[in-house]
Amino acid sequence: MNRRAAWRLIVAMGILGLVAFAGILLSQVRRESGPFAHDHDISITSWSIAPKVRFMPSGDSVLLDLAGYPTVYDIASGRELRRFEQGNPLALSPDGKLAAVEDTAHAPRGDGRVRVHILNFDSAENVRTLRGPGWSAGSCLAWSPDARWLARGNYQNSIDFWDLTQDVPVVNLRSDTNMDNAVEHLLFTSDGHFLISAESHGGVRVRTSGAWTLRTHFQFPKHDGHDQGVSSIALSPDGSLFAAGAGYSWSNSERTMRHGLIKIWRVTDWSEVSTFDLPSRPQAIAIDPDNSYLVYSIVKEVQVRNLRPGHIVQVVPWPRGVPPEVSFSADGRWLALAGNQGLLAFWKRPP
Repeated sequence: MNRRAAWRLIVAMGILGLVAFAGILLSQVRRESGPFAHDHDISITSWSIAPKVRFMPSGDSVLLDLAGYPTVYDIASGRELRRFEQGNPLALSPDGKLAAVEDTAHAPRGDGRVRVHILNFDSAENVRTLRGPGWSAGSCLAWSPDARWLARGNYQNSIDFWDLTQDVPVVNLRSDTNMDNAVEHLLFTSDGHFLISAESHGGVRVRTSGAWTLRTHFQFPKHDGHDQGVSSIALSPDGSLFAAGAGYSWSNSERTMRHGLIKIWRVTDWSEVSTFDLPSRPQAIAIDPDNSYLVYSIVKEVQVRNLRPGHIVQVVPWPRGVPPEVSFSADGRWLALAGNQGLLAFWKRPP
């Protein structure tokens, strides 16, 4: 091969490399267009934090946790259907007929007793009250899929369990001796075999239901010396995948440092499937019913990734306030984004 031919080959290979690199960039391009289209917005009461949002089993309304006043809104009209005057945290029973709410009027640190009320969701009538020992306010509640178990996490790194066939707490578990390591999130797997807890210091623990023995434990690594607390968790609707998001934000007078990541595990054997590095901690995450898309909110935007191969396929700008909470309807038709400045946005996936 002469010198000129060699240079032509080098140039051609360079061009092919640039084309391939451009293709990768284009596959990750940030755009508002994508698999979900904006449908309509609802104005809600404004709070300092983004309210958690979940779809009611009927699919035609959503429940928002508005700073201790859980409120139900009709999706089509935006009309407020009902509001609870107490309840933070709150958890719906699997059929949506009952709500478990902590009695915040009698804080456990006042008398060493925890009170969780089970309410009729439609009438708000108190069906029963669960009691147990405790000195820390509750951070989260979770029902098992068969509605037998109710779990309560608190800010001093312990979990209470009630067998709802009885009225007394069955057991109290502490993850470790660090009292500052709060249990931030609780979630039962779809088959009810496991309870997943997520901690402020970056731990995720999986326990076998009933025995409550530890099945496995994951730890998000530190980043630049900072703990990456778990900020959000989610199960795919079919129960096959579990996702957890973590990260940190640190700032001084000169600069702000942020980092985040999301990990996804296969529930059958708890093997890690994917890891996505993010520019900031994900406020909320959700997986669509088809296991096609992962949606999460970070500083100033909501991102949509296809789960395979994991590329960003849509970005929704969210410049106002803190990142919103996100949730899918059971049929995957609706994607709800709930922000802290009075906006509840609904996006629709075209048929």
